[in-house]
Amino acid sequence: MGHVQPRYPSFLQDDAGVRRQHIHPRQREGEWHFVKIHFTPTLGVHSFVWDEALKMAGQDPDFHRKDLYKAISMSVFPTWKFGIQTMKESLADDFDFDPLDATKVWPEKLIPIRYTAELELNRNVEYFT
Repeated sequence: MGHVQPRYPSFLQDDAGVRRQHIHPRQREGEWHFVKIHFTPTLGVHSFVWDEALKMAGQDPDFHRKDLYKAISMSVFPTWKFGIQTMKESLADDFDFDPLDATKVWPEKLIPIRYTAELELNRNVEYFT
């Protein structure tokens, strides 16, 4: 599906709550899996070239926030598909890169993204400080 913006790894809570220490992970029967989370924009990716970005940042540093607010006000609701890639821990050594390196993209041909939900921003906040 094209565009992937890697992020740094997140440690989320499970049904046992937030762990007190990450050095004592809770392991159930079975094998560990690595998970990479994707939010893929349904409207596509549109970017500034460097000179345009510098000019816009100088003219209006709040451009992106205002653009998003205006779009939502006009009922042009931005949406993202939510998907995950899962990899068994035992497969991590099969790659010539570290799968936990957030700057690396996992090959979709070998580890397909499974889209499971959609995120839609469909209203603006009424009070924002």
